[in-house]
Amino acid sequence: MVREFLARGLVVCITAFYLTCVVSPIFGQAKSQAGNVLFVRGKWESSAALSHTLRKGDPLYERQMIRATGDSNTVTTITIIRLDGTEPKTYDCTNRGECQFEIAPLATQSSGATVSNRLFQALADLFRHESPQTVFFLTRGSHPQEAVLQLRGIELDVQGAMRNVPEGHYAVELAALQLIQPNHNSYRVSDYVWSPSSPVALKVPGLSQGLYKFSISNADSGPMGSPVVVLLSPSSKFAETADAFREANVIAQRWSDVDTEARRYFLTSYLYALAQGQVKSE
Repeated sequence: MVREFLARGLVVCITAFYLTCVVSPIFGQAKSQAGNVLFVRGKWESSAALSHTLRKGDPLYERQMIRATGDSNTVTTITIIRLDGTEPKTYDCTNRGECQFEIAPLATQSSGATVSNRLFQALADLFRHESPQTVFFLTRGSHPQEAVLQLRGIELDVQGAMRNVPEGHYAVELAALQLIQPNHNSYRVSDYVWSPSSPVALKVPGLSQGLYKFSISNADSGPMGSPVVVLLSPSSKFAETADAFREANVIAQRWSDVDTEARRYFLTSYLYALAQGQVKSE
C-alpha cells in the first residue's frame, strides 16, 4: 500500500514538472502572440523544446527565444512585424555564427487602434492562410513600384507603378497571380510610350481586377529593375483601395531598421491582404 502510494505520488510530481516546465512554455505562448516573421535570411529557428525552422509569416510569441544557426560567413538576419504597431525589429547574426534573441513583450496599448496596428493585424490574418510569393529580385537603377492601379475597361493607369521610371519606349508584361487568376493569364504590350509628365493609359484587352506581376523592359537595356506585384482595382473601388495602400507605404518609408527587401515584401503582402478585402482605409 505504501509503495503504491509513493509510486502514485512520484507520477504526480513528474507530470506536474512536465506540464509546468516543458508543455507550458511551448503551448502557453499561443495566448500572447507578439507578431510575425516578415523576412528572413539564413537559417533561423525557434529555440523552444519543439523547435522548427522559421519562415516568412510564422507567428512569434512574447518571450519566445529565436536562434540563428548559420556559420560565421553567412548573412543571417530576421525581421519581425509586431502586433502592437511599433516599428518592425531586425535581428542580425551576420558573421557571428550561432546567436539567439528573446522576443520582447508587446508595448502597452493606448486607447484606440493605430494605423500600424491595423496593418500588422491584417498581415497576421493573411499569414495564417498563406505566405505571399516573392516575385522581385534586387537590382540597381530605376524600376517599377508596388502599387494599386486603376482599371477602366481595357485602359490601365500605370502611373503608380512607373513613377520612378524615366520616359521611353517599353515592353510591359502583366502576369496574373494564382490568388486571383487561377489560369495565370499573361498580357504583353510590346511598345508602350511612357512619359512621366504626360502619362497615357496602357490599353490591354482582357484584363480584370486582381493581383499581377508587373515588369517592364527596354529594347536597348533589357529588363528595367525588378518585377513587382500590383493590384488592379476597378474605378468604383480604386480611391478606397489606393488610400489604404498609401497608408502602408507612408508607414514603411519611416522605418529605419528595415532593409529594402523586407520593406518590399511588406508592401507585397499588404497588396495580397487588400486583394482579399481584409483591410480598408479609415
